[in-house]
Amino acid sequence: MRFLASLIFFALLPSYAQVYSPMTGSERAKYYVQDTFRLRSFLLSGPAVAGMRTWQDRPEEWDRTWGGFGKRYAARVAVNTISNSTEIGLGAIWKEDPRYFPKATGKLSSRIGEAARQAVLSRYANGNYYFGAAKAAGIVAGSFTQKLYMPDSVISNRDCTIRIGGYYAGRLVSNLFVEFRPQIRKIFRRK
Repeated sequence: MRFLASLIFFALLPSYAQVYSPMTGSERAKYYVQDTFRLRSFLLSGPAVAGMRTWQDRPEEWDRTWGGFGKRYAARVAVNTISNSTEIGLGAIWKEDPRYFPKATGKLSSRIGEAARQAVLSRYANGNYYFGAAKAAGIVAGSFTQKLYMPDSVISNRDCTIRIGGYYAGRLVSNLFVEFRPQIRKIFRRK
């Protein structure tokens, strides 16, 4: 009878409470390479961000030229590499998992809330969520190391703090994309 009660209990648990397996070293290395050097980043979001900043002429020292676009694009690649390296490296030491774990079912507001929650929190080796310290360190490192190579007009502490907020917003958007990817694919397959 206990077995049946346990089986029913686990069958009724929400999908986000599934059994968790911490990342192995090889899984972490594969994740790092895929997340840092994925085509979507190089061919879609990288050019989009560099294009938007070129259009805004930010930083203005880099002009609205193809050369300026190239500098902005290279700066974005550098920031992603620094941020991901810091997050993955410290995450390995602190047993913090950088992956997003979709809820995949439930009310829209609940799923959006989960995406927002995991933009700030990370899963640790015990399966519980806590403040994403390695995630935060990566975001801060990516923002403040830009002081080393960006023009003076965009390296104030205020600029760095604004970028940190932007990086967290980017995490939220990325999490939402992963959360709703199946539904997005269905929409585009119908047409």
